[in-house]
Order: sequence, then C-alpha cells, then structure tokens
Amino acid sequence: ILRRRFHELGPTCRRLLDEVRREMAKDYLRATGQKIQDIVELLVYGEVTKFRRAFLRRVEISLHQYRQQFGVL
Repeated sequence: ILRRRFHELGPTCRRLLDEVRREMAKDYLRATGQKIQDIVELLVYGEVTKFRRAFLRRVEISLHQYRQQFGVL
C-alpha cells in the first residue's frame, strides 16, 4: 500500500524522501562514528555503493571527505 501511494504521489514525494535521507545521512556522518554499512541500513539504501554514489552526486564530496571536515573518522 505504501509503495503504491508513494508511486501515486510521484516526483514531489521522491524529492522530499531524497532530501530527508540526505540530511539524515549528513547528520549520521558528522555526529557519529557509525560504520557506513550501518548508516546504509538505517536509511534503507540497500547497498553501500548506491549510498556512496548518491551522496557524492548530491553533496559533491566523498563520504570520507565529509567526515574529515567534522573530525569524525
């Protein structure tokens, strides 16, 4: 049911979901020492590679570089 409703809402809903996931990812990366795999599972990305590509495309720096900015490694 949720998947069908999500599909009905279309691009607006997908953009909102992407934005929320991106902000949550940034929070997890800068405020915790959690493993990337754990963050991937929390945000339901499915696989690390997909998460890395999405993060790089939207934030324009790698996960490692982002964490370095905040002293989290």
